[in-house]
Amino acid sequence: MPQIEIGVSSCLLGHKVRYDGQDRKNDHVLKLCEQFHCIAICPEYAISLGVPRAPIKIIQFDSGKRVRGVENPKLDVTDPLMEYADSIYESIPHLCGYIFKARSPSCGVNSTPYFSESGTDLGVTSGVYSNRIQQQFQNLPIIEDSELKTDSDIQGFIDAVNNYAKEHIA
Repeated sequence: MPQIEIGVSSCLLGHKVRYDGQDRKNDHVLKLCEQFHCIAICPEYAISLGVPRAPIKIIQFDSGKRVRGVENPKLDVTDPLMEYADSIYESIPHLCGYIFKARSPSCGVNSTPYFSESGTDLGVTSGVYSNRIQQQFQNLPIIEDSELKTDSDIQGFIDAVNNYAKEHIA
């Protein structure tokens, strides 16, 4: 059986791709990459936002949530982020898990702050890219870096990925 592949936010693997030119290298994530083949993915870098780059945030409009530039609200990267998620589904359809960066407007999973058009904090939501990945890969085991705190957390994710792989890899 081929090695099981999981997607991982690139910054968690030590790649300096964040908006501020930094990484968020995570030893727990690196430990998981000893168990699985980790595919580094940064949707913001992939859609050519560059490093460093101006920050983006999620804004709630009447028509739905959009990812817009903080300094340049005319910058809207919602559609490119969703299209990139679609391309991941098409190019790596055999992913068996995904580790996302918490609080990211593209990658957060129910942890990303979002705002009204007037700037009022409305709570937390999922990033546009991670939400689309979840739509494309039904029941895919996902976790944020902030949820990998204990050996039990890590083992739970390993078990979920292995079980998913048994069901989805021929």
